[in-house]
Amino acid sequence: MPFYELSEFIKLSAVLNYQLCAIPKNWDGVVSVMLGDHTVRPAEKAILKRTCEYLYHAYGERKRLVGPLSVLHPLRGTAMLAQASERSSFLDLMVALLHDLFEDIEPERVEKGSRSPLEKALEEIVEGMKPDDQWYLIERVGWLTKRKGEAYYPYIGRLLDHARGTPEIVRVKLADRLDNTLDMRMDMMDSLEDIDGFEAVFQILSGRFRRSSRPEILHPPVGIFNGADRLYQLFKDSVLMSLIRQKEAGKEDEVVCTIFAQLAGAGMREAQRIVLHIVEHHLPADIDLRALVLDTLDYIHQGGIDRVTGTALGHSLDGLFVSYFDDPSKVVRKEKLASLYCNKKLMIRAALAFIAIFLSFRDDPDFYIRGVSEEGVRPDG
Repeated sequence: MPFYELSEFIKLSAVLNYQLCAIPKNWDGVVSVMLGDHTVRPAEKAILKRTCEYLYHAYGERKRLVGPLSVLHPLRGTAMLAQASERSSFLDLMVALLHDLFEDIEPERVEKGSRSPLEKALEEIVEGMKPDDQWYLIERVGWLTKRKGEAYYPYIGRLLDHARGTPEIVRVKLADRLDNTLDMRMDMMDSLEDIDGFEAVFQILSGRFRRSSRPEILHPPVGIFNGADRLYQLFKDSVLMSLIRQKEAGKEDEVVCTIFAQLAGAGMREAQRIVLHIVEHHLPADIDLRALVLDTLDYIHQGGIDRVTGTALGHSLDGLFVSYFDDPSKVVRKEKLASLYCNKKLMIRAALAFIAIFLSFRDDPDFYIRGVSEEGVRPDG
């Protein structure tokens, strides 16, 4: 089963976390979980083990927004990269493990102004690699690092410019986004479990849809991410995927194509969860759900999702990207997302649009959203 299924992602997280809780820590077990059926040379495995141990101590007790230990992010991303590869490249695995090194770990070390034992441990890990491998690792981690004050669009554009002859950095970035997309929920029961999202849409259109009467379908505990926050993460995925398509980065690379399709699947499934969650728990009393879905499908059919649109075109989905997701200020964007969260009709429309966007990414090798560029998001036409 692919890792874009939330249940598989939760299993991966649980198994890795179990290994990290062992006394003493089982670094062989951690690396074995990451590699799956793949093998590496004994010397390479030893370096991977030391790198995992370094990351564990470097991240310490820091946690992700939804609660799990921060160190799980590079471990899971590396595991998903390995699963997507026919053969695991030791250097690709090292780049995936350390891709956030300069953003998450290095700044703290600099602020302390001293050469810590952790810094010494990292130096020993790098120095234990061949000189060419050291250069390879440091160069690619540098490319993957978002510079201080750098906006997301030029960062991705710069990264992809380096990817013309080095598709491995596209693999790592896609695995990074795949983990971020899946790591937005702590629900033990997937809301899509035993539910076909497309069947639900057909039931709505045929007038046969009924809210679930299952007693176990309760509103999940309120978490750090709400539906609007999740839509913003899907927007970031669509920006990355559009830029990858425009620049044809890793176009012929089998691993890039595999993880790209997995990210499309994860985005599509998350958009379905958002729709079903609203319908189950937040459906406005005055909504004509069938009319709303038909109108949104007509908008999609007319090409509304193929390009960034301005607000002056008249449909409620026009201007979605520029009005709610694109502001460079985190404070302003948070306010706009809060406004979007209060508009459940628009959230349903937006989630349905994202389902179509990710289906298009998955099924049409030439699809991307026009108006998305490394300079930003601008209405097209």
